[in-house]
Amino acid sequence: MSEIRSGNELASLLIRANEIESAFENLSEWDAYVDVKGEEFREILFSLISESQKHKGIVNSMISMVNAGQDPTLVPLTPVRLDFRNKHELEIMNQIGRYERLAFDLYSDIREAIKKSDIKRLLHHESDAEAFISSLEKLVSDEREHVDLAEKSGGRVSRIT
Repeated sequence: MSEIRSGNELASLLIRANEIESAFENLSEWDAYVDVKGEEFREILFSLISESQKHKGIVNSMISMVNAGQDPTLVPLTPVRLDFRNKHELEIMNQIGRYERLAFDLYSDIREAIKKSDIKRLLHHESDAEAFISSLEKLVSDEREHVDLAEKSGGRVSRIT
């Protein structure tokens, strides 16, 4: 990813991240939680759902730090409705892992672009730069753990029908 040239561009990326985190709070995740029988998988799902709620708060805090001249207008992402009926627990974890990977990749790309950018110009207050970077590093780290956990739990499963 190249540098981020404006606060609006940064805010738009963070709004997308917020949409991804919000998707983990939707009924699909809770449907998976109910459908999963194994206690280990239930604990993992509960942890992922809970952390996504925390991440949403972190991302909202980061958005409030951004110096966006106008409210970025985005076409909302189409809400994803995952169907976990008649799926094995490993398939469920594999599917969830794809969305964890999406969040990890987005946060990582934002981090790399921030390194090439003048972050102080992108924020309302220069003093927020350290907190912003720290929050971003936490998100990248947490999502890396989520990806690893989902891959470990789901592996690479193919359904034979």
